[in-house]
Amino acid sequence: MENSFSFVDLRKSNRYDIAFRMGIGRRDSQQDAGFVAACDNETLAVVCDGMGGLTGGERASKAAIEKFLSEYEREGRLDGGEWMEEAIELTDDLVYSLKAPDGTPLGAGTTLAAVHIIADRMYWVSAGDSRIYVLRAGQMVQITTDHNYFFQLNEMLRNGEIDREQYRIEAQEGEALISYVGMGGLQWKDISRAPFVLRPKDTILICSDGLYRSVPAQLILASVCAAENMENAASCIEQAIQEAAKPEQDNYTYILIQLNGRTGK
Repeated sequence: MENSFSFVDLRKSNRYDIAFRMGIGRRDSQQDAGFVAACDNETLAVVCDGMGGLTGGERASKAAIEKFLSEYEREGRLDGGEWMEEAIELTDDLVYSLKAPDGTPLGAGTTLAAVHIIADRMYWVSAGDSRIYVLRAGQMVQITTDHNYFFQLNEMLRNGEIDREQYRIEAQEGEALISYVGMGGLQWKDISRAPFVLRPKDTILICSDGLYRSVPAQLILASVCAAENMENAASCIEQAIQEAAKPEQDNYTYILIQLNGRTGK
């Protein structure tokens, strides 16, 4: 099944303008999964990008979404930071425990990037290289870390543990993930300990690497800034993916959430 995205409109939201897109790209299967739900005072959005073979990655990403949401339903009415940290750790345990049909470990994993917005306060959590951006006043800032080997190499270079020649050699493996959901004990994760306060017209972008490896950040930013609404922005970004026509275009998933400043009755 190509589409592994779920959108739940709890009731018409006047505070948030939301749009999403998902595509299989030029891959044989869809290993991304996602979820977004909104009401006038709250939004929850999650993007996962699975890995581990044609069926392994798909199972991992879907299982991660389901587990993360079950933790939200259990505790999610609390402010985001605390429940999200526990949720991603429990999701990691669940994905790590998945079995193949023959009973052996599935050996799959997934990235995870999630935001929980309560009124104008945003919390987030991430592991892997799916990203969360904040677009504000004509600027686009990535607020998550890519948990890949480049992250570790940069730390080693700053600390004097390797020289630039060693860095250059090791950088050939720089895109390899060093932390992701399903590894069995998250080595690295990003978690917001305090809320990020949003302003009217701030836009949040949550996406898998199939988007940002295909469309430059400046083009994404321009699409959002010029759009009448997020649905229009999402369509413009998807058109940019198609026009890029990458021969090995990955699955792509992205969610746009704009705080419009209006509240419902």
